[in-house]
Amino acid sequence: MKCFKRAIELEAGNSEFWNSLGVITTTLSPKVAQHAFVRSLHLNDRNVHVWTNLGTLYLLQNDLQLADTAFGRAQAQDPDYALAWVGVGLVALLGGKEKDAFAHFTHAFELSDSSLLLTKRQYAVSAFDFVVSSPSSSSSVVDLIQPLFALQQLNRQAPYDLSHNHLAALFLERVGNYDASVAALQAVSAAAEQEYEKSEAVSALARIVQAKNDLARNQLALGLNDAAVEEAETALDLLGELEGDSSQSILTKEQLDKIRLSARLTAGLAHYFSGALDAALPYFRTSLEATGSHPDIICLLAEVLWAKGGDSERQVAREQLFTASEKHESHVGILTLIGAMTVLDDDLETMEVIKDDLDRLRTDKNLTDEQLARIEKVVEAISISLGGADEELDEARRSIMLAPWKHTGWSELADAADGDVFVSTLAKETARRNAPPNGTLNAVGLAGAMAATGDASDAQRAIVLAPWSKNGWSGLVECVQGA
Repeated sequence: MKCFKRAIELEAGNSEFWNSLGVITTTLSPKVAQHAFVRSLHLNDRNVHVWTNLGTLYLLQNDLQLADTAFGRAQAQDPDYALAWVGVGLVALLGGKEKDAFAHFTHAFELSDSSLLLTKRQYAVSAFDFVVSSPSSSSSVVDLIQPLFALQQLNRQAPYDLSHNHLAALFLERVGNYDASVAALQAVSAAAEQEYEKSEAVSALARIVQAKNDLARNQLALGLNDAAVEEAETALDLLGELEGDSSQSILTKEQLDKIRLSARLTAGLAHYFSGALDAALPYFRTSLEATGSHPDIICLLAEVLWAKGGDSERQVAREQLFTASEKHESHVGILTLIGAMTVLDDDLETMEVIKDDLDRLRTDKNLTDEQLARIEKVVEAISISLGGADEELDEARRSIMLAPWKHTGWSELADAADGDVFVSTLAKETARRNAPPNGTLNAVGLAGAMAATGDASDAQRAIVLAPWSKNGWSGLVECVQGA
């Protein structure tokens, strides 16, 4: 401060000296900083850096209106200055306008050069919040690629930043790259454990709990069931220690409840996929009690009870689902599970009732492709049980009439028509139009539609699209055998 004041005494007309004095006094003396910035602008009111610094000062003083005005003047002087857009985005975020903030952060990221870390951070965090708050977009890989690239650049420039390494792992999980996500979360967990051993800080313990919980979920996706159980139970144990020191916890009660629920469900599913059904049931029951009978957890519990194979367990599963259906009349999981159970039980009377509910539900335009495909598959099974092949064809045609732009009905008709070339070609073309960026159809769905045409080149394309799926390989085998 003494040096800058002396420089101003020697050259009072230099706007950069006044700006520098304002920067170093921003937190020490806001009034002096404001005077210095205003004086600098009086000497040169076209300096975008000074307007941005003044907006930052007002932002730190929680004066959003003046901050927005200052950042707006900075944008007017230089529309390509990225930090001015970040400032406007922060004002919008603090004002509760999350969508506007995300748009500003996105534009700032596109304008900035690779050396700016702030633009990458704000863009990545805002993008994740947008994906979480918009379930319809969370299944689209297109919405995740750019923020994932930003985080990868950020991790190379600031590898010590655990929070953004953790965020990158969550993005990797959503694009299906579970191996990379597991590696990132293991690194985050190890670093947090080292930090906790040195400082015993509650923030480090909270980071360990979050990393262990997310790590267990990704290990479950890879089929590492034993490891997933171990990490989930570790997260639950550490969660108890974290709650014991709740006065200093950086996580809210809602966040702690979400972590506990995720860890319990992960451990339950890992036991279920390992065949330890008795060990899985307590986790699901506890989760059911904690969430007040959430319909998704009811579905999980019913599936586990049904998989146990006993008559009493299956009866309990039926009762749970029928009770839940009265409260959640339009829940896809509950209705499709009831429909599947009635088909397995050959309960014709209940089939007719549940088919009416599914017919009503299949007209909902807000259904995702996965939900619609699940409904159509159960309706197809019910129609075969009630009326045979003719009824199956009628249901496939009805599905096309309800949503001719979706590939689901065309694929069902191709199956029912025993591989009709014309119908299977229409199913393929419709599936291509529903794939990103025009739709949300994933690679497995598109590969399944292409593999069903009976053409060897389409089967090869299906293999390239989803080499892990058996659809393309089965289609190629049929083409080779037919040749």
